Amino acid sequence: MNFVSKYSHDMQAGRNHLENYKTSIITTEYGPIEYIRRGSGFPLLISHGITGGFDQGLSLADTYIDRGHDIIAVSRFGYLGTSLPKDGNPKVQADAYKCLLDKLDIEKAIVFGNSAGGTSAIRFALQHPDRCEGLILLSSTVPPNPSMPPKPIMQMVFGFDFIYWLTVTVFGRLMLSMFLPRSVRDRLTGAEIRKIMQDIFKSAMPITKRTKGIINDMFVSNPDINTGYQFDTITIPTLIIHDVDDPAAKFSGAESMAKQIPNSRLERFEGGGHLLIGHEEIIKQLIQQFTNELLAHV
Repeated sequence: MNFVSKYSHDMQAGRNHLENYKTSIITTEYGPIEYIRRGSGFPLLISHGITGGFDQGLSLADTYIDRGHDIIAVSRFGYLGTSLPKDGNPKVQADAYKCLLDKLDIEKAIVFGNSAGGTSAIRFALQHPDRCEGLILLSSTVPPNPSMPPKPIMQMVFGFDFIYWLTVTVFGRLMLSMFLPRSVRDRLTGAEIRKIMQDIFKSAMPITKRTKGIINDMFVSNPDINTGYQFDTITIPTLIIHDVDDPAAKFSGAESMAKQIPNSRLERFEGGGHLLIGHEEIIKQLIQQFTNELLAHV
């Protein structure tokens, strides 16, 4: 298969992937919000990471969440069928979550924030504690969030399907260093690395359906964590799951958050990087234990 054929194949695979889902869209003051709802039980809203969307949220649920929940996987601002409002910061995104819960007639939900989705999940706990039963932060953005390469470069890489595909195809292993330290990459087989690259990078194609959200995450959502969140005022029970080898969100930041959030628990992992490779089953058990404890008194 030649280069052009490979690109066409991967693009079509990405389109087919999205067409396999039947999502819902609600109209709000923030624009359309896309989501998919699955399962039954106590509501759990998933705030996905960068390059994500509702599909990444469902993947997170499949990996880490017990099936005894009403899963609400939302596409955050600028991703897939959700628009990006003029002011798409995490504070506004948290208000949009509330709006979604209102529309779905859900009084309270557990909120699960992964990576770049952590800022709006934290904001939700801060701004709407009466609607948040518990907060789960998995490899969340933490303070201090580092600066990014120049915005025009990121817009070029993530703003054109072919350029993104070419970058991933040629430099994918280098890009993995943003998520996995060398110690983790060196122990993975070639097949495992190819699967991770497929799951993390190529599954996001066509990238142009997510470009606005990615750029907003890089230059608005993630940096918002540096604005002085009042972690000590979060009263919601909080589970923080983080790896000491995470190159994308430093463990020291997770420790700092845990020390400030009064009713929090930090679960420390090693050797999994930002993707927490190899720890999926124990994390699933920890989350199930946490949610069981929350719901025992509901």
